[in-house]
Amino acid sequence: LYPQGFFSHILFNNIELLNRHFSLRESIRMHPAKWMRWQSLGGLFKLAIYGRKDMIPNSNNHHIHACYLKKNFQMLWDCERELIEKTCENKLRSKEDITSYCVRDFQLLSGEFNPQRPIGKKFQTSDMSHSDEAIRYLEKQKGKIICLNDTEDEKDFDVHKKMIIDAFEKLLPEKSSFEL
Repeated sequence: LYPQGFFSHILFNNIELLNRHFSLRESIRMHPAKWMRWQSLGGLFKLAIYGRKDMIPNSNNHHIHACYLKKNFQMLWDCERELIEKTCENKLRSKEDITSYCVRDFQLLSGEFNPQRPIGKKFQTSDMSHSDEAIRYLEKQKGKIICLNDTEDEKDFDVHKKMIIDAFEKLLPEKSSFEL
């Protein structure tokens, strides 16, 4: 994890919290099949290097769907009540906060997961080529889930937004029951 901007501080807070409660080596030792399933050669190489240490170095945040168990929110809340309550009190993110990724990683390190390949894709809509790629993904219905991320420094936001809305309206012309 390389610090880059405001959000990196929050990700470091997540990792610091997890390192207070878990050993990466112990988690891999307790659940080796789960950690090794679906790993690429590069992923296995990382496990071989990082898995020999107790400290958790970072986390991959795919920025798509995540499945949570309610009991893990409660367990984390019980362990880190003061930090979580402080995070919940903030109307806007602060550098001292944590994210829901922390609960997901808490589940992973506890062995409360079943490895699956991601079924969605994330797109940054910061320039036209990314928006075009996202629209092609939508039109061809390549995946079941799509995450569209804009950024505060995005150029031509209104143009990108209209293109994406038009693509969705073409793909899904009738409103769902949730939109009525």
